[in-house]
Amino acid sequence: ALPILNYNYPMPIAETASTLCESIFINHVIKSASKDEQIFILETDIQGAAQTLVDMYSRFLFEDKVFEMRKEGSLSSEEMQEIMVDAQKQTYGKLGSYHPYMWACKSHYYDADFNYYNFPYPFGMLLSKALYGIYLKDKDNFMPLYNKLLASTGTMDLSDVAKIAGIDLHDKNFWLSGVEVISNDIDKLISML
Repeated sequence: ALPILNYNYPMPIAETASTLCESIFINHVIKSASKDEQIFILETDIQGAAQTLVDMYSRFLFEDKVFEMRKEGSLSSEEMQEIMVDAQKQTYGKLGSYHPYMWACKSHYYDADFNYYNFPYPFGMLLSKALYGIYLKDKDNFMPLYNKLLASTGTMDLSDVAKIAGIDLHDKNFWLSGVEVISNDIDKLISML
């Protein structure tokens, strides 16, 4: 047990734990599901991953641009809409329709304590997907390693916590390994259709 002062942990780790468990559970359930159920489960999981990676990226681009432009002064509703649509176009490409008022319905944009609030979600998801890849390679030794990683979250910074699992958060290939797990699920879904 850790002292009470070490019970707080970075938000991306909270997302990592829940998302890793989802990956383990989903892949376990798929083994005994019918083909139609497998397709539904995989498609739902892939849609969630895409929303986390793509939509959260558009929100990051929006917020980053707002911070940059706010240095010069206040922004009008029209300018906010323009920034939001531009961020969505950068991430989604040509959709035909966008949500110019996404900024208006997300309360964290109005609280200075929640700048870049969306960041932990893609961070945690990609970290958990990469950890899932480690789990698949060595299931027998994974849980003690993972328990040690989680127990350290209140006493170390994220970079040092990740090193427990042999992960370098500054290595682009590590992040791509998380994307690869999702890509493999997409390939699996395509082969089933």
